Amino acid sequence: MSILCWNCRGCSRQGFLSQPTFFRTLMVFDVLCLVDTMIDEDTSKNLVTKLPFCNYFCVPPVGHSGGLLLLWNSDYGISILSSHPKFIHCKFQDVCSTTPWLVTFLYMFPHKHQQQDLWNELVHLQVHSQEPWFIMGDFNCILHLKEKRRGSNFVDRYIIQFRPLLNRLGMISLSFSGNLFTWKNKQQLSTRICERLDRVVPNSAAFTLFRLSICITYLLLGPIMDLFILLLTLLLLGKEKLLN
Repeated sequence: MSILCWNCRGCSRQGFLSQPTFFRTLMVFDVLCLVDTMIDEDTSKNLVTKLPFCNYFCVPPVGHSGGLLLLWNSDYGISILSSHPKFIHCKFQDVCSTTPWLVTFLYMFPHKHQQQDLWNELVHLQVHSQEPWFIMGDFNCILHLKEKRRGSNFVDRYIIQFRPLLNRLGMISLSFSGNLFTWKNKQQLSTRICERLDRVVPNSAAFTLFRLSICITYLLLGPIMDLFILLLTLLLLGKEKLLN
């Protein structure tokens, strides 16, 4: 199973519709979550009719920023458990396993002073469930100094806050393949700031369930496209045997 999360920075811009189709020709993925869509629910409905998915769930933006759109096909049972202006929390169930797992697709507030309340919401989700759980999306924070190039050096205190929050949620930082940085400010090389803001983190139950079969990839597609996507691939067939 492949789950793709893309911080698309707006779905209404010219040429947007050709990009998901382009991605589809490059790889097979089963679930697509568009983050920071910047489109309302009616526009989302119109967009869904032009994409190769039969199910969707939309969280409209607040004002002119944010918004999430989750799309999937009927081969996988996905139930929406709860939603927030900045996340979609859902349960996955496939026919190969009796063990369900949770995924939260996240678009964290970009401003640090707004993030604590959203972290509290995620902690509330964690308290009420001990099931296998992934959080996937744009965390708008770095975990290590090496995940930032140039720009302000006043990031230590945010790292100090971020690590305990992941620990409180029981999340594990895993290795990955692909680009280290998932965001840049599109400036000239001497003033270009690069950061790794997007990631996938599982809790210990998810890591145990899918150990040996989790693949996390960060991709920059095309030399002229400033588009980073986050791909989570899970081996579903035979995963019950991995528990033994």
